[in-house]
Amino acid sequence: MREEIKDRLEEYLRDLGINVKKNFRCLNPQHEDEHPSMSYDKNRKKAHCFACGVDYDTFDVMEIKAGLHGAELFDYGYKYFEKVKNDKKSPLKVAEDHEKKIGKGDYVEKCKKAFEGSSGEKYLNGRGITTETAKKNGVGYDEKSLSLVFEYHEKNYYITRSIENKTYRKPAGETEPLYEIGEKSEKIAYVTEGQIDALSLLQAGAKRVVAIGGGGTTKLKELSPKPVRAIIVCDNDEAGVKTGDRIKNELEKVEISCLKIKPPEGYKDSNDVLKANPELLSELVKNWDQEVKELPAGASDNVEEYVKETLNAELLRFRKFKDRKTGFSNLDSETSLYPGLYVLGAISSLGKTTFAHQLADQLSQRGDSVLYFSLEQNKLELVTKGIARLMAQKNIKNALTAIDIRRGGQIAGLDEAIKEYGKLASNENIIECSFDYTTADVVSYVRNFIEESGKSPVVIIDYLQVLRPSERLATREGIDANVKELKKLQSENDIVVLVISSFNRMNYTSLVDYESFKESGGIEYTADVVWGLQLKEIAKDIFERKSVNEKREAIRKAKLANPRELELVCLKNRYGRSSYKCGFKYYAKYDLFVPENEYFADMVIEDVPM
Repeated sequence: MREEIKDRLEEYLRDLGINVKKNFRCLNPQHEDEHPSMSYDKNRKKAHCFACGVDYDTFDVMEIKAGLHGAELFDYGYKYFEKVKNDKKSPLKVAEDHEKKIGKGDYVEKCKKAFEGSSGEKYLNGRGITTETAKKNGVGYDEKSLSLVFEYHEKNYYITRSIENKTYRKPAGETEPLYEIGEKSEKIAYVTEGQIDALSLLQAGAKRVVAIGGGGTTKLKELSPKPVRAIIVCDNDEAGVKTGDRIKNELEKVEISCLKIKPPEGYKDSNDVLKANPELLSELVKNWDQEVKELPAGASDNVEEYVKETLNAELLRFRKFKDRKTGFSNLDSETSLYPGLYVLGAISSLGKTTFAHQLADQLSQRGDSVLYFSLEQNKLELVTKGIARLMAQKNIKNALTAIDIRRGGQIAGLDEAIKEYGKLASNENIIECSFDYTTADVVSYVRNFIEESGKSPVVIIDYLQVLRPSERLATREGIDANVKELKKLQSENDIVVLVISSFNRMNYTSLVDYESFKESGGIEYTADVVWGLQLKEIAKDIFERKSVNEKREAIRKAKLANPRELELVCLKNRYGRSSYKCGFKYYAKYDLFVPENEYFADMVIEDVPM
């Protein structure tokens, strides 16, 4: 029977209102999946998430949905499918068919009218929630599925929750919003996980309560009107505390001051306290209301309040980045690396990837965490480039190139250089991306990294034109959508995101300008810093007087020079002076950029340039 239940995941997912014919939101409670990244694998009879990597069978999903383990979980699975077999249709499927027949609005209203005198009313009363509180907040009951029906006010949405086995059903194909009850104008909001906990806190005296439900924590930034303080009431277990941390992180991004607390020991959640001792929960709510008022108020839209309450903290946050440097001495004399969206563009084969990867190595060496998303080159190529670069910088005699290393070349000092590079790049992560990799995948990976490590990484994406947008769009619209989504990722997490962009072929013989950036006008308006790499030859006055063919020949020769003479041009800089230029010598054979003002022993690269 156990194997039979494992094989019936598709049926169970359908009962949950999930369309298994297309991607759906990840069922992993620890994964905030804004863009559906889980799918049902018919061959393996499992649900797999391509973002966080979880692989679930029927028991895994039932454990998440029903909150049961071990023998209790197996017993629940056995009874569930026996009931389905006997009823021909599961209770949830019956309820879904009923809703479709009479319409969503009529279904909710019918269930609300059926609440009083129902098993659902007795169930909630037994959990300490009065009929008055339930009815006032739009709770209904569906006798056919033995489920409570929670109406989401102002959103034309609802969910059902079985009173027998805690199974939830949601309207198929719709995104779950936040469950908000109480007075929305209140400046203090309680935030919890489930609808019954939300009702419990309201019952105990809280004025405004929000439950994230299954919709995820990222929606909390959409709270309107925005509270100035929040009290996060976690479930009293490890998973509950982690969820509380994610809630706190999301609320603090929009500058809401947070008090995170748990129920007293011996109680799993707020409803446990209400059932056992309603006076205790009421007393706790009063105490929490006073305690949260001792925190500084969150940011307000009013300028005077902002100056009084928030300005100093934000100035201190910004100033702490003034000493974060790139490792390129000439660039560091112009700017620091502040949180923002940076775009680096250049024509083909000019060294964009090398510059970005060398930057990643230098940041890692200085202690910054780096996530390098590579959509063109694999980890072997990038790591061997890094080793070759290090050998050149150490002026090792007969230093090997990256391709020499990959082909098995051996010289004295290679093993030492490999070990040294491993330590140098110990804070760097290279993510090999397929051509199907989307912006949503990047966002999911970065958020999971931040959540698991507690670190704020520098994110490098190589490169923009290969990264697929989260939705199917035309080329230009897709790239603009990518830029906006990456800017959103950057601002929400207060990190550096550097995106490499190719140039229009029409601009290959022109000076770097905004028109050079391929297929995207959005870069000019969305990016915080825009850099372009160009050959110094193009910037010479005489270059403009050449014919098209002469220009192409001049560029060809300049790209063959050893080293290549390049300059980094700043077109936009929200953090200081723009319109600066930094000269570089680019030793292509050894994947090395050297600021033109620095001495470099050229004897290591005497042979024919690549």
